[in-house]
Amino acid sequence: MNLSVCIITKNEKENLEKCLQALAGYDLEIVVADTGSTDGTLEMIRNYTGSVYEFPWCDDFAKAKNYVVSKAVNDRILVLDSDEYIQKMDIKQIQNCFDKFPEGLGRIRRKNYFYQKNEIQEEVEYISRLFDRRYYQYEGKIHEQLVRKDGGAIKTYTAPVQIDHSGYLLTKEEKAKKAERNISLLKQTLEENGEDPYILYQLGKSYYMAEDYKMASDYFSKALWHDLDPKLEYVITMVETYGYALLNSGQKKQALGLTGLEEEFGGTSDFQFLLGLVYMNNEYFEQAVNSFLKAVSLHNGRVVGVDSYLAYYNIGVIYECLSRMNRATEFYVQAGGYLPAVKRLGLYYEAKNSTQAYLFYRQQAYKSDGKAKEELEALAESVKEKMSVVVNKTAIVILSYNTLNETRNCIESIRRHCDSGTYELIVIDNASSDGSVEWLKNQKDIKLCCNKENVGFPKGCNQGIAMAEADSNIWLLNSDTLVPPDALFWLQMGLYESSDIGAAGSVTNFAPNYQNIDDTTVTDQNYLSYAMRHKISVSNPYEKKIWLVGFSVLLKRKALEQVGLLDERFSPGNYEDTDLGMRLANAGWQQLLCRNSFIFHYGSKSFGKRKPEFSKLLETNQKKFIEKWNMHPSRFSYIKVWEAEQVKRPEEETFRLLDIGCGTGATLARIINRYPDAKVTGVEKQEKAAGLAAKIADVLQSDICDMKEDAYTDCFDQILTGGIWEHIPKEQVSAVFRKLRRWAGKDCMITGSIYNREHPWCHLLPKEYKNQDIGIADADHVTGYTAEEWIDLLNAAGIRVEEFSFAKESRAEGVTEPYQYFWRGRFAQRGSLS
Repeated sequence: MNLSVCIITKNEKENLEKCLQALAGYDLEIVVADTGSTDGTLEMIRNYTGSVYEFPWCDDFAKAKNYVVSKAVNDRILVLDSDEYIQKMDIKQIQNCFDKFPEGLGRIRRKNYFYQKNEIQEEVEYISRLFDRRYYQYEGKIHEQLVRKDGGAIKTYTAPVQIDHSGYLLTKEEKAKKAERNISLLKQTLEENGEDPYILYQLGKSYYMAEDYKMASDYFSKALWHDLDPKLEYVITMVETYGYALLNSGQKKQALGLTGLEEEFGGTSDFQFLLGLVYMNNEYFEQAVNSFLKAVSLHNGRVVGVDSYLAYYNIGVIYECLSRMNRATEFYVQAGGYLPAVKRLGLYYEAKNSTQAYLFYRQQAYKSDGKAKEELEALAESVKEKMSVVVNKTAIVILSYNTLNETRNCIESIRRHCDSGTYELIVIDNASSDGSVEWLKNQKDIKLCCNKENVGFPKGCNQGIAMAEADSNIWLLNSDTLVPPDALFWLQMGLYESSDIGAAGSVTNFAPNYQNIDDTTVTDQNYLSYAMRHKISVSNPYEKKIWLVGFSVLLKRKALEQVGLLDERFSPGNYEDTDLGMRLANAGWQQLLCRNSFIFHYGSKSFGKRKPEFSKLLETNQKKFIEKWNMHPSRFSYIKVWEAEQVKRPEEETFRLLDIGCGTGATLARIINRYPDAKVTGVEKQEKAAGLAAKIADVLQSDICDMKEDAYTDCFDQILTGGIWEHIPKEQVSAVFRKLRRWAGKDCMITGSIYNREHPWCHLLPKEYKNQDIGIADADHVTGYTAEEWIDLLNAAGIRVEEFSFAKESRAEGVTEPYQYFWRGRFAQRGSLS
């Protein structure tokens, strides 16, 4: 292409060589005018181009640039400075732009790097640099601008060129020297041409560079007194820099005046971020948070971070200053790997849990590089040494059975996203015939056991556990999973939340036990982007469980040694994880679902290939479980999802809730996760279920029919009754409602559910569901209701019904009748507690 790159330079040998190297692959004419270098620049330039000219410096940048442009062979020109480096340039598209806009002025994207509070910041701007010299020339001794030679209007376009600019990365002495030179030339220009707002702006910028913020703000103020077009880019930049000059010079009250300019300038993230700082410095914290959030929502910042991590970080600082540390941590997490935010989170963990602090610093160091990595590694070692922290290695135990592709992808995801120094890989192959064994044998970082027959999941896991280092914690991980960054880390954080945590499990796209995420669009192609978006509050990421699904569960070695390995009676698999969880719970070990640990799960890649066999296995192992525990594995562990969703209160509100028929406490755990300050209580008549629920909350083992009206002296704000009414004889229903009235506080919400007695399954249950013994098929039901009958009972009890809805059974093909009714209401008047 007939394009010439033109540069003026003086004593910038190192920067200019980097600039020329970036141009080397484009086959363009390079023309350089040197204005008096003494550092060997001229000799270096001749290694890259023969078009080198000497131009005696005359304190006029426009003259120097017009000179170098005049020496070019081509009319089409791209001007660069010595400290600018091409990052991306599409020559073909540049040609198209010149053809489409022959007299236009091309604006290229420049990323500026600069120091702010000893940190390197980035700013993106668009500057006019691509033009045809037949139509344009430079004017202005300093901060020269391109103007049309005929004085006509300028039409600009965005050119396909991206450059980096390091010219603002100066030492304090270098900045002072450059500012002094610029100020002298700018004042001379003012004397010659009179007061020009653009020159006043450039003077303000020069004083700002010299860190004389008071003088900078004075010149900006003078410029802004002129009648200026608020759409001009330099005016927009000046208003924002004026705000920073006011803040940096201690004029925070005066800076509040910028709030009156929001209508004209408030459409950018940069201005909203500035307003956030202005409000923050004046202790208008609510307004500051709103402005920072606006900056994020606009997402059009020139300065990198003002519409993301910098805004989140400042919101975190505000909440921390307000002693709302739990809220602050949410925004520090949103700030990603921004080092100041990482350090604030580290201090949060240090005050809370030294082991978690060590894990946090270690993980952040693993994800960082350079000085940040060194600093975080030092913090991790300091906490470890000072607090005598001991964290065991993690043994990752994976079973392989004819899932070569999935196993390979799973292991590769671990290698890519987990710190190799913190884990060991153990694979048990159950006699695969698809090439898995051959591939696994070639992996040098895997401890491998190849079984001659398929010994099933429980025994295979036990074999893997036996191969692990003696003190390693055990991560049972399905082969048909993919591990994103931080997934193992957050499991480790959960396992060390307290000394009584025995197991930690992940959420996923495919799992029972309410461990699935809501997003149904996650695939093996987009799981990483979902994981990046999957942000959970670090102050309350856990939900207590009585058992965790074995697709991804991290087990504390000490807990496993106490309760024993997986029960091999459940081979080839299913219910061994439920059984292990029950044993852990009975032994006093807490189990946490870590909602911040996401694992992608294909689901049933081995068992799913044999669906009839799998269904029969589920039925067989369910019977084994009931024989062992004398308790149905699902009937007492389901979550009353609809009722839990009716708890709609501020997250930090303290309220009292009663769950009657709470089973093993799954619903209570869900509510505690969402409302950590709530006072929750449960009632459950099944002895073993109540005992397990008591590990989660305050639970009374009792039949509500046997309880006295004065069993509770405190009034509840919400009462959940789902699942109990078919177990209560009809003649006792009124008495139960009287008790609930006594226990209900003022304006107490009461919710519940009943199965529809008119549903066909109540009379003839399909054969394949007869052994489920749950839901409408529950053998312990003593009665049933139609919708009309139940509404009559609610009215008779004095309950004002606010909602009465229904759900259908998706498996009941062709059935139109509701399967289950849900209701919500309040007592017409408060019951007396006397």
